[in-house]
Amino acid sequence: MASRLSPPVALLVVVWTLVMLSQDKYTEASILALAVSAASGIIESGALLFAWLTLPSLAIVSLIYGLHDGIETAGRIAVMALASSGSLSLLSFIDSYRWLRYIGVPPHWALLPSLVARQAQVASVLALEARASLQGRGLRGFRLAYRLPLPVLVHLYRYSLQLAEALHHRKVPQGRGARPPLKPTPLDAVVVFYVIGATLSTLLAPW
Repeated sequence: MASRLSPPVALLVVVWTLVMLSQDKYTEASILALAVSAASGIIESGALLFAWLTLPSLAIVSLIYGLHDGIETAGRIAVMALASSGSLSLLSFIDSYRWLRYIGVPPHWALLPSLVARQAQVASVLALEARASLQGRGLRGFRLAYRLPLPVLVHLYRYSLQLAEALHHRKVPQGRGARPPLKPTPLDAVVVFYVIGATLSTLLAPW
């Protein structure tokens, strides 16, 4: 992958998106979320996963509170999922671990962002493979949609067990280590420029 985010900027993406959503700035948050998810490629490979994440919320909230609230809730979830999964997928796993260890995060917790990003990538691939397999059996439409999650979840469970066993038998270094070098990327510059510009635009809008 040519595009990368440095760990501080990836964290900025997640935090800034969350703040913008809390202030009902959906357009500003959505633009950044779509940009990082498109740069990572996860918006294409993980489209099914995002649908599974947002559609149940849309249905349940709409049933209880009405369609408007259902769409708003599902939209918030989708934007936050795109921003977090996209930024995590654009991280260098090694750089992420080094930075988290440097600021004092315990070793196994420092591995968490990398593991989440890896699980998202695996789930995206599994979803595409499962869909192709079920389509090969003649399943389409609703029958395909409700049967698709099961094989993905089963494979993810097996993958998680294998990963947990590997981590259990592998000794993780305990020392914090030296401060990792900060290596800004072109995508970092684009994200920071957009965040600053959108923030200033939001603050000055009433004036």
